[in-house]
Amino acid sequence: MTSTVRLLEVLDLFRDDVRVQVLFVVDPGSVFRDGVRELLGSVGAKIVSWDLVATLDVDLVLTASENVELAGVVAPVVVLPHGVGFHKLISVRDGGVRVSGVVPDRVAARDDVALVVSHPGQIAQLKQVSPLAAERAVVAGDLTYDRFVASGRLRDRYRRFLGVEDGRRLVVLTSTWRDQSLWGRWRSLPEQVLAALPADEYRVAMILHPNVWFGHGPWQVRTWLTRAREAGLMVVPPTAGWQATVLAADVVVGDHGSVTFYAAAMDTPLLLGAFGDEAAPATTMAELGRLANRLDPEQPLRPQLDVAMAGHRPGRVAALAGEAFALVGQASSTLRDLLYERLNLTPLPGPAAVHAWPVPVPEHTPAASFVVYTTVDVLGVVVRRYPATVEPYPEEETGRVLRHRAVYDDEPDLRSVENASVIVRRGTCDEATATAWATAELHRNPGVRLTAASSGRTCVAVLDDNRQVTATSEWIHDPMLPAAAIYALLRLRRLTDGAVTVRVGGCETPFEVRIHVS
Repeated sequence: MTSTVRLLEVLDLFRDDVRVQVLFVVDPGSVFRDGVRELLGSVGAKIVSWDLVATLDVDLVLTASENVELAGVVAPVVVLPHGVGFHKLISVRDGGVRVSGVVPDRVAARDDVALVVSHPGQIAQLKQVSPLAAERAVVAGDLTYDRFVASGRLRDRYRRFLGVEDGRRLVVLTSTWRDQSLWGRWRSLPEQVLAALPADEYRVAMILHPNVWFGHGPWQVRTWLTRAREAGLMVVPPTAGWQATVLAADVVVGDHGSVTFYAAAMDTPLLLGAFGDEAAPATTMAELGRLANRLDPEQPLRPQLDVAMAGHRPGRVAALAGEAFALVGQASSTLRDLLYERLNLTPLPGPAAVHAWPVPVPEHTPAASFVVYTTVDVLGVVVRRYPATVEPYPEEETGRVLRHRAVYDDEPDLRSVENASVIVRRGTCDEATATAWATAELHRNPGVRLTAASSGRTCVAVLDDNRQVTATSEWIHDPMLPAAAIYALLRLRRLTDGAVTVRVGGCETPFEVRIHVS
């Protein structure tokens, strides 16, 4: 899948050229072939049987995997990278290791093979591990990195699509595959991060290597992430969206995978939650492991993340990009020229286009159950919410800080509903419907102390003593927030008519509260 995604990206260089017909073949021997045919089918690609490869009259073979079997194929071959350089060591069956991305000698021995690299330093590295491969290397820059640079201007747009607005910050977790990866070593990290961060101040997204998705199966991955997903984790699909998500991030927690390196190259605040000895020595990835700060599992997570963002030193790690990517801004033209040269064709007139990354569309279900902390002071009510499906919660109830459980009406876990003190209808409706719903919901749940719904400008709350409270503002984005303030004032016996300011993160919303006795 990793190779397929990279191929589709590069094949865009042939757009509009009716002289070029592209056929796809899928290696049936790959243990990571699951999902490849579905992806190719979704874009309308023409797939032919692997058994027919040797019989096809082709002019160029393009692959983003060094493991491709080329026996019987008579055509020039271009091998693309599917990551950043040759930075990872892979165990082989005889107990040794090989460098990922390096073609075997049987392929490098062919005179018609070109091995694309992104920097001259990678040729020097190849000379140490495969002199034959080094002879076939061609420096063409990195199209993925160039698209990162070109897409940087759309960062705000990407953040809007990820719901990172109103002062929120985006924490991105990214994991390569195998046991030494971030998720391989720290399986509970998604839940721990979500438990440590107020839901109204942070968003959390996770990027997993395609080999994780299709080595275990998407259903299995989603099952393993159930609690985190119920807590609001945004899971980025393996085929698209991770690039825009990295550009939108305020801080990235990663490992020795290529996604982490791209984040560092884009000067994103970075913490390493794992860094395996699979990272090849004397590479830019190994240097990243030396320079980047680590996320300590023994220390509270939120302060470490906040310090990484606030204390970020621009350029400290991003300078590594100059050692990994040459011909910056020229990769599309350079690579297009190479491919057309091997096809013995002249490229179409005009420069090769560099397209911005599409907006991210993560798998995301908003959390439906929260533990809510409220603090009442002279300035109003401070509200902090944490997803209830992850523990431990970072605060305890004291004389100043109150805690309660609140759920939305779409919470599927009946136990969470039974344990809730507050139930809120998600979305908006007219005020009469809001009042009727809140009244009926309170009667359906005798253990609940307050139910609430919003008409857009007015939050209608019904209390267990049959009083009705309205909190009115210019617009109510989430009725659970004024409901939390009403509940806190109720518990402290300070609920009266008048103005109340609700503070969530760095935002303040004034409400006019009125109590109605039926």
